[in-house]
Amino acid sequence: MKKIFAVFMLMTLVLAGSLTFAGCASVVPGAWTKLKVDGGLVVYTANMYSSGGPAIVYYENPDDATGDRYYVNCAISISFYPRIMGKDERNGENTTIVDLSEKQAMSFSVSKTSEIYSPDKSVYLNGEKLTPETNGSSDGEYLKIMFFDNLKLKRGNPGGHENNVINVIEYK
Repeated sequence: MKKIFAVFMLMTLVLAGSLTFAGCASVVPGAWTKLKVDGGLVVYTANMYSSGGPAIVYYENPDDATGDRYYVNCAISISFYPRIMGKDERNGENTTIVDLSEKQAMSFSVSKTSEIYSPDKSVYLNGEKLTPETNGSSDGEYLKIMFFDNLKLKRGNPGGHENNVINVIEYK
């Protein structure tokens, strides 16, 4: 009887342990995202939160991508909310992985002193023109900041399996 009880207890512990670790195996939904521009230099950072700096930075002149606060000299900077999960290479292209486990938002800043800026241009996600929110957006003398809430990013790892989908942001 003691052997049966011991085997039963061992099986219970193994089952409980496997159920506990099975919960740890969940995959954070992510969206591989890139900025598409002609020329210049696009840098994908590992700044998980916007407080650490932007996730994607574009320089018209690659020499501007230097120094401790390199993103100050950029033409475009993009941050995602609540966070990114890092930078990655997908299909030979540099990307940033946006965390989709919560509602996603994005700030898109463009320097009005850059050659890429035009008051007639808009931000596009996967070919669809985005409408900036009035809260969080501003149009200053030197910088235009557009805030987009409820982004419709396509997941790149449904069911935990990567599918090579890359979300494309454009300013045109």
